Amino acid sequence: MTRDPDEGEQAMLAALDTLPGGEGWARVARITGLKKGYAYGPTLRSAHREGDLIVTGDGEPWTHS
Repeated sequence: MTRDPDEGEQAMLAALDTLPGGEGWARVARITGLKKGYAYGPTLRSAHREGDLIVTGDGEPWTHS
């Protein structure tokens, strides 16, 4: 969780470096209240691993086909 979209993307990519079959999304989120948690907005960036490569994209999350 960060206020900086670029920092969030870098954290996602760093986490994917440790997960051979990982995928991740950087999305907008806001706190809705202590009991309700977060409300999530649109996906800004998504990424997934293909072997040794990490593939990124804008917008909607990547999904298995």
